[in-house]
Amino acid sequence: MDRTFDRPEVSVIVPTDRGSAWVGACLRTLADQTLEHERYEVVLVQHGPDDGTVAAVSRARSSHPGLRLRHLTLDACTRAAAKNVGLAAALGDWVTFVHDDDRVSPNLLRALRDRCGDGRVAVAFHVDTPPSGRPAVFSAPRLERQIPCQGQLVPLGRAPSALGSLAATMLPVDLVRRTGFDADLPTGEDAVLCGRILLAGEPGLSFCSTADDAVHYRSVAARGIRQESPGAVLSGIERLLSLPLTDRTALAARAWMVVEETDQLNRHLRAHPEAHGDVVAERRAHGLWAVQPARLNRGVARDLAILQYAVPVVDTSANVAARRIRDAGAVVDVLTTQRDDEHAVDQSSDLVWSEYVDQVRTVPTKPVWFWWPGVTAFARRGVELLERQGLAGRYRSVYSRSTPVAPHVVAALYTLRHPGVRWVAEFSDPVLHDIDGSVRESSGPADPALLAEFRAALEARGVVPPASDNLYLWSVTLAFALADEVVFTNEHQRDYMLEDFPDPALAARAREVAAVRPHPVPPAELYRLVPSGYDLEPGRVHIGYFGVLYGTRTLGEVLEALRRLDPSLRDRLRLHVFSRRPDDLAADVARGGLTGVVVAQPFVDYLEYLSLCTRLDVLLVNDASTSETHSRNPYLPSKYSDYVGSGTDVWGVVEPGSILSGLPMAHRSEIGDVEGALTVLEDLARRATSSEPVRSAHA
Repeated sequence: MDRTFDRPEVSVIVPTDRGSAWVGACLRTLADQTLEHERYEVVLVQHGPDDGTVAAVSRARSSHPGLRLRHLTLDACTRAAAKNVGLAAALGDWVTFVHDDDRVSPNLLRALRDRCGDGRVAVAFHVDTPPSGRPAVFSAPRLERQIPCQGQLVPLGRAPSALGSLAATMLPVDLVRRTGFDADLPTGEDAVLCGRILLAGEPGLSFCSTADDAVHYRSVAARGIRQESPGAVLSGIERLLSLPLTDRTALAARAWMVVEETDQLNRHLRAHPEAHGDVVAERRAHGLWAVQPARLNRGVARDLAILQYAVPVVDTSANVAARRIRDAGAVVDVLTTQRDDEHAVDQSSDLVWSEYVDQVRTVPTKPVWFWWPGVTAFARRGVELLERQGLAGRYRSVYSRSTPVAPHVVAALYTLRHPGVRWVAEFSDPVLHDIDGSVRESSGPADPALLAEFRAALEARGVVPPASDNLYLWSVTLAFALADEVVFTNEHQRDYMLEDFPDPALAARAREVAAVRPHPVPPAELYRLVPSGYDLEPGRVHIGYFGVLYGTRTLGEVLEALRRLDPSLRDRLRLHVFSRRPDDLAADVARGGLTGVVVAQPFVDYLEYLSLCTRLDVLLVNDASTSETHSRNPYLPSKYSDYVGSGTDVWGVVEPGSILSGLPMAHRSEIGDVEGALTVLEDLARRATSSEPVRSAHA
C-alpha cells in the first residue's frame, strides 16, 4: 500500500464513556510503546458526557507530546457505534482496539505489527486483571490453544478460541470496515464482528510468542461488565448465534466466543449474585442453551446444600431437593457422598437444577442410613473438605434434607464450626419411627469426640442432650435445637414428629421455627424437555402409576377391582405400572388373569416420566396405610406434586383423614375399598365409549 510519511501504519481505537478515572493510565501505556510514535495513532472516541475526560486527554498530550492522539467526541451512543466512528476516522492500514480501562505492555503494538500482513490477523496474549489484590490471570481457554501456536502462522482450525474478543488482536482495517460493528448492540459487539468475519472466510492467525512480551491487560474490575446489563450481554450472544455459520471450524470458533461472553456474565454475577435470576429468565426466554450453567455459575454460590444423594443419582429425596433448590432461585454449592451400587444414574435429571448449581463436591465416603461411623466420616470429611478448599466461611446458609439423616449431622457440625450461617433443615418423612410405627435403631459406635462437641453445643443452649447414642434421635435433636428453620412437607408430619418427640421444650422450640412446604410442583418447561415415546394403544383409557410397592402401599384394591370389572369394560382400560420390580408384578398380574390390562414396566428417567404424565389419561396415587400404626397419617406422596403440574386428572386411593385425602383430585376411593375403586374404573371405561371426555374439564 502506498502511504505518505505522515500517515500511520496502525490505528489504536479507544472508546471511552465516563472513563476519566482510568483513561489517563490507558493512554500512558499506549504512549510508552516501543513502536515508533510516527508509525501509529491513537483515536480516542468519547461517546458520552464529559466527566473530566477532556482534561485527562489534555494532561496526556502534555505528558506525551510525541503521541499521535486524536480525540473525537460524540453524543451518548453504544460502544459499538463509537468503534464504527473510530474506524471511519482511522488513517492506519491496521487496527487494534483497547478499552479505556485496559493497559498494554510496551511491546504490544510492535509485536502485533510485525505479525501482520497479507490479510492475516495478528494475535498476542491477553490477561484478565481482576479487582485489586487478586492475581492477574491469562484468559482461558484462549491461552490453552495459543501456547502451542506461538510464533507461528496457523489456520483458524488449530486455534478456534483465538477470535471472539478483539483484545490483543490486530486486523486489516479494510476487513473490519467491511464487516462493521452492530451499532445497536450495547455489548458483545466484538464477538458478533468476529462471527461475521468468519462468514467471509477463515482468516489466517499469526501468533506472537511469549518472548515478544506482547500482552493486553484487560480490566474485569473497573466497571464489572462495562456498565451494560446482563441482558445486553445475552442479546449479543443471541445475535452471534443467529449468524448462518455452517463450516465446522467457524462453528467451533463461535462456540469459543460464546464461552468468552459467558465468562463476562460470570464476572458480573460474582460481584452481583442477585442478578442471577434475571440472567436465567433471559436465557430461557431466548433459548440460549449454548450459555452453559456450569460456566455461568462458577464461583457465584453463596449457599450450601448438604445431601446424601444428589441428582443425577436416582433417588426421590435427591429429586425433591433438586426442585427445592430450583424453586429457591439462588446458586448453591452441593456437598454429597459417593454414589453406591444400589442407586442408578439418570443424567437427564441434572437439568432439574443445573441452572442453580455451581460445584458438586463429593466427600470420599459411601452413603449410609443408620451406621454411626459412616455418618461421622461424612461429617468430618465434608467439613474438612470445605475448610481445606477455603470455602468454609463463604456461605450465608446451609440446607440439609432428611431422610437419610446424615445430612443433618453434617450441617450441625458445619454450623457449629462456622457461627452465623443460617441452617434450614428439611424432613421428608418422620425419622424416629419407620413406616410400620416401630422405633428406628442405629448401629455402630458413635464417635465420642463428635458427640462431646454436640453435647457441649446443646447444653450451651439449655437443651438436654439425648441419653442414648441413637443416631436418629441425635439427628432430630440437633435440627430441632440448632436449625434456624425446620421444614416439614405437610401439617400431619409436623404434628406427628413434634408430639412424638421426647423433649417437649425442644419440640416447642422447633414448632416456633417450623415451616410447612409441600413438595415443589415442577415448572411447565420440565414436562417438555424430554418427550416420551412410550407407546399408548389408541382407543383405551390409560391409567399410570409410578412408584415402589411395599407392605403398606399396594395396589391391591385396584387390581381386585379390575378383576371384578365386566370384561367388556375392562378391555377399554390399561393400567401402566412403573415400579422397581416389574417382573414380580407381571407374574402376579398373570396369576390374576390381568395380563394385557395391567402393563408392568421398569422406572423411566425423571424427565421422561414428567412428559409421560402429560400423555396419560389418569394418574394414580395412593396413601400409605397407617391407621393401625400411627396416630395420624404423616406421609404425603411426592408424586402428587408431579401429577399436579402435568395437568392430567389424578385418582387418589386415600386413607380417610390423610393430607392426600383433602387435596384436589378428579377421582378418589379409599384404601381397601374395592367397590370404590370399581366405581372409578367403571366410570372411566364408560367415558371411553361415550362422547364425554375422559379427562375432566380442568385438565
